[in-house]
Amino acid sequence: MMAAITEVRSGAAAGIRSTKGWFFFFTLLILICVTSSQTQLKEKIKKNHQIIKERYEKMNDVVMPAIMGISNLFVEHMQLFNRMVALMSEFSDDFPLVQGRLMESKAVLEQNMDFVNKKMDEFIVELKQQGMTINYTEWNLPRVYQKLKYEL
Repeated sequence: MMAAITEVRSGAAAGIRSTKGWFFFFTLLILICVTSSQTQLKEKIKKNHQIIKERYEKMNDVVMPAIMGISNLFVEHMQLFNRMVALMSEFSDDFPLVQGRLMESKAVLEQNMDFVNKKMDEFIVELKQQGMTINYTEWNLPRVYQKLKYEL
């Protein structure tokens, strides 16, 4: 009898019951937190994917035509310079300095046009890669969500 009283006083008997209750409470709390974390992560992935997709569409719809317009301007200016060189070749004896400056200007314009075309080609390749990445990501999003479900 004395042992039973001592056990009740020390809280050993009561401690076992409260430990079971706390264990159940913390297990539920952890499950809720994991589920909430998974939902937040899923929403964050969706939001980031949507932002990237919108940026890609803007680049494709707005920036790409602007770059193509710049390239077309360079082509038109080159044609103008070619016409001016042809006209000046008729009067080369009268205006030797103008002919030289015109050729120098044409060379600079050609360098700039080559640079812009090179950057435009790089941009087009990068834009296509981003489009492929977005399509691949859209195709794999359900698998990513499924994997998240099993990992968490």
